[in-house]
Amino acid sequence: MEWERLLSPSRARELMGGPASTMSDHRTEFQRDYDRVVFSAPVRRLQDKAQVFPLEPNDAVRTRLTHSLEVSTLARGIVDCVAGKGTCNKAFRKSQAKIEVVAATAGLVHDLGNPPFGHFGEAAIKEWFASGNGKAALDELRNHPQLAGDFSEFEGNARTLRLLCNLQILADRHGLNLTAATLSAAMKYTSPSHKAASSQQKHEASKPGFLFSEDEIVGRIRWKTDTHDRRNPIAFIVEAADDCVYALCDLEDAVKKGIMTWEALCSALREKGRRDGGAKNAVDGVIEKTESEIKKRLEQSGLRLSGRARDDTFAQMFRVYGASCIVEGAAQSFLANYEAIMDGAFGKELLAADEAGGGRLLVKVCKKVGREHVYSTRQNIELELRGRKVIQDLLDLLWLGVKDFNGGPPRARTLAGKAWNLLSESYRCVFVHDWNCAPRLSQKTGIPEAALHQYYRLLLITDYIGGMTDTFACTLHRSLSNGH
Repeated sequence: MEWERLLSPSRARELMGGPASTMSDHRTEFQRDYDRVVFSAPVRRLQDKAQVFPLEPNDAVRTRLTHSLEVSTLARGIVDCVAGKGTCNKAFRKSQAKIEVVAATAGLVHDLGNPPFGHFGEAAIKEWFASGNGKAALDELRNHPQLAGDFSEFEGNARTLRLLCNLQILADRHGLNLTAATLSAAMKYTSPSHKAASSQQKHEASKPGFLFSEDEIVGRIRWKTDTHDRRNPIAFIVEAADDCVYALCDLEDAVKKGIMTWEALCSALREKGRRDGGAKNAVDGVIEKTESEIKKRLEQSGLRLSGRARDDTFAQMFRVYGASCIVEGAAQSFLANYEAIMDGAFGKELLAADEAGGGRLLVKVCKKVGREHVYSTRQNIELELRGRKVIQDLLDLLWLGVKDFNGGPPRARTLAGKAWNLLSESYRCVFVHDWNCAPRLSQKTGIPEAALHQYYRLLLITDYIGGMTDTFACTLHRSLSNGH
């Protein structure tokens, strides 16, 4: 792969045979991508989607929006770190400014496709398709593995591309009409649902990366950027930024919420560090820098911090020094494996490679502490179980509104008609358009119209559920349950 092709400014509309964009101003095409994303509705909805703690009342604790902003910032930082090293490839350094903006945009959109209640919401949707109404609906697609897999293996990352390319209606069907460079970098995984498997040797093939509904645009993005079925190099950087942010910031938020004290966090980190060989030095080094710096600042300022305020201060500084260590490790790994990455032969995460050094070890330990002490709290479990019921109940109801759709909406006064009218009008518009295009697509792909129609029915309800915020989903569910 070469940067000239990877950084293609061609936009989705042009890739799909439409006219090229005629808008121009002082911004580059990639800066325009970033600005379009910032002002988009899916990004605004991230402010009410959980990062770790669903329906969190503490406004200092991270949401998906603040998490995504941090990932975007660190992705840009990793690019800068790579470019600043003497061993950096000349073509990378020459394209640094463009790569930074594309990485920042991909970081900002990386979680757009996640349903309410985060990864537990994904699991709830998969469960719905494994039994009851969902399984009965999916059985009609059993002879079409990719169509069925888009639901049985429901994956938020795959929905991100759908949101960007199809569900943001600006008077046409090209979504935000982003550049091929940005759309390519935003694809964290590279396989369709029926070919993705956790047993795959390459990490990027372990989960679904796009839906059948985006097959054509994906093919054109890959042709334009010359990635084919290989992962875009920028996607490695964004993934490392995401790992860094959630490994460190979830621990910081746990301290902010009082789930752990600073002393308890240090103890847990050191215990895991001792068990993991060389990780001890990495963990101890960051903790010692943190405590030394805070001690020095307190002596200089004369402040007397205690209790939660003191713990918060230490946790924040730990995140600062930890991020510095991990960013450096990610940059080292990217440079050390540059040739393999550009050839599409590097099958790991940057922070899983030995070349990431202390950054790899620190991320590993932080994730272990998070799993053991943060994600499994009773409060989190109760809210996740509530989210499961909310999502599955809503899917049952919304399915009533679409299961018998055959070219026209159900009568308004029927139960099916009321369920139909609950669905987003813009999503219904996309659904009807796709439904009417099914005969042409059937001729092109050989997939029977009936299977495509069933696929679009299921796509409509998962599009709507996936776009909900945590609060909206709970409020709608409570309203439909007579306030209970």
